[in-house]
Parts: sequence; structure tokens; C-alpha cells
Amino acid sequence: MKLSVKYKLVILLLIVSVGSLFFYSFMAINLFVKDKKKYIYDSSEIIAKSMAKQVRTELNSFEKIAEPIVKSVDVSRFHFTKLSNDYFVRQNRIEHMFIYLPTTGSSFQEMDHLYLPKRSVKKFAPGGEVLEEILKQSMEKGFAIQEVKTNKRYFAIARKYNSPSAKRDYVVLSVFASPDLYETFAQPSAYKNYLLSKNHFMSMEPKYKRKRENSIEIASVEFFDPIFKNNFPTGVAEIPNYSKKIMLVSFSRVGISDLIVASVVEKDQAMKVVEEFQYKTLFFIFNIVSLSLLIGLVASQGLISALREMSRSLKSIQEGNFDVFVNINSSDEVKKLADQVNAMAKSLKDATSDSNSANNDNS
Repeated sequence: MKLSVKYKLVILLLIVSVGSLFFYSFMAINLFVKDKKKYIYDSSEIIAKSMAKQVRTELNSFEKIAEPIVKSVDVSRFHFTKLSNDYFVRQNRIEHMFIYLPTTGSSFQEMDHLYLPKRSVKKFAPGGEVLEEILKQSMEKGFAIQEVKTNKRYFAIARKYNSPSAKRDYVVLSVFASPDLYETFAQPSAYKNYLLSKNHFMSMEPKYKRKRENSIEIASVEFFDPIFKNNFPTGVAEIPNYSKKIMLVSFSRVGISDLIVASVVEKDQAMKVVEEFQYKTLFFIFNIVSLSLLIGLVASQGLISALREMSRSLKSIQEGNFDVFVNINSSDEVKKLADQVNAMAKSLKDATSDSNSANNDNS
């Protein structure tokens, strides 16, 4: 059975399109089935590393602002000097700055306080267990950070300093505006992100709460013990929560003090997300292939129509009708072929006319 050019083009387009889809499907299956676990681990680790970098960037910004203020402190009386105040009022990201001295036991005494006249956290008066815990952490680790509960885009940052002349350690506690850092943790996603200290101090919890049935069900900071005991800078661990569901916990060290960013997602949910991505990608490729096939068919109609017209013209010439003209609106090889057919028809017509004239003269 002979096939027309139209059907040959359709078959060619089908072979190319289906072949491309089959090749992609093979690659996708290899990635999402054989290497699915590695893919999820790598993706989770990238999320934790990205957030740790964001935390480090924000804390470095804080250090650059706070450094000249702290360097100007009068360490004989542990008070801010006029120069400290001058540096303080020139910036607009630290709204409050306190100096604390450790006293007996775990108590601290406030020595001095700076604050901006125009500030969002107007009545920041730290006290009680929250203050004691932040100051205690800073004395033990040299640094501590805690979100300010009364204002979602501010952080209390405590830093331990030493006065060689007074032979005493003191703590500077600052209220620092960092909306970018807050939004990093508040961004809706399948992952719940935590900022932790290695000695079980939680600096920041996830800001975005999903539905109850999608809760990761972490009851306490002790859940993160396996990553606290890990000495690698980044990694991923599978840890069961209190309802025995396996959680995928990726972590990355910030590089400041012993801060760690942990990103948590239910393992089965992460697997499901990858599978959905696979199906959506395959569906997208299928649509692209179908659209390409449709465009190819529409585009081939012009070529097929031109070939049909030339075929009819050649059949007319064969039957002795030389008054034919193939009109092709293009500028490619098909147009050249049509011009050659028209030229051939004209030549045959002229030759026939000359032959008839000669025969009439001889008569």
C-alpha cells in the first residue's frame, strides 16, 4: 500500500514526537524512581543551606551596625557614651540597646539603655524567664538570638563582650529590625524551618502554620538531638516524631556561634511532592508534543496543497493542455519547482504553436 506525502509527514512527526516523549520519560523515571531519595535529600539540604546563608547575612549586617556603638561604651561604668549615642541615632535598624552585667547566680543587672525616638517596638521591656534565657545563652555561647514576640519583624540579639580593664564580661542586648529574615521563615512551603542553638535553645520557630492534619508534630527541642550530635556542617537525617512518623530533617550550620537552621518535612509528603512534579512534568511534555504535532500538521498542509496543484498541472500537460499555471505563494524550493513547471508548460505551448504554424505554411 502506497502512502501519500501527507501521511508520511504525519508518521515522521509522530516518530519524532513520541520518541522525544519516550526518551524524556525514561530520564524522568531514572531520576524520580531510582534516584528519588537522593534528589529529595539534595533538595532539602539546599533549602537549609540557603536559609542558613540568609541568617548569616542578616547577623553580619547587625554586627557592622552595632560594632562602632559597642566599641564606644565606657567600660569603667558600663554606660553608653555620647559617641555611642551619636553612632546609634545615625542608624535605623537597632531600636533598643541595653548593657547588662551578670550578678550572683543567673541574674543580670541593667546598666544602661539606648532607644530611638521613633520606634516600632515602643515598650520593649525584657524581663523574666525569656530575658534570663537569652542572657544566659549569650554568656555561655557568646551569642544568642530570639524573635521578639510582640513584633514579628524584630529580633533580640545578645552578644557577650569582655572588658580587660574591668576584668568583667558584660552583655549587650539589641532589638534589631530584620523583616527579610522573618519573611524567610514565614514563606509558605512544605518545609517547617527552625533556627536553633546546639544546646537546645530555640531562636525561631516556623511562622507559617499549615492545616492540623499536615502538622509535623514536634513536641520539643529534643526532637533535634540527632542533628545536634552531628559534627557535619550540613546534612539530612530521618527522625521519627512523637507519633512515629518519619520526618526528613535537613540542617545547615550558620557559621555564627553554634546556630543551626533545620528544615523539617514529612518524608512521605516529600516523596508525594516529587511524584506529583513528575506527573505534571510528563503531562506538560505530552501537551508540548501534541501542540508541536498539531503545528506540524497545519504547516504541512501548505506543502501538500502545493504538491497536489503541481500534480494536477502535470497531468493536464500530459493530456496536451499547456495552458496551466501553478501559483505558489512562497519563496522556498517548492516555489522554484512550481516556476519550473510553469516554464516547462510555456515551452511546450510555444513549441506546439511553432509546429502548427510550420504545418500550415507547408499546406
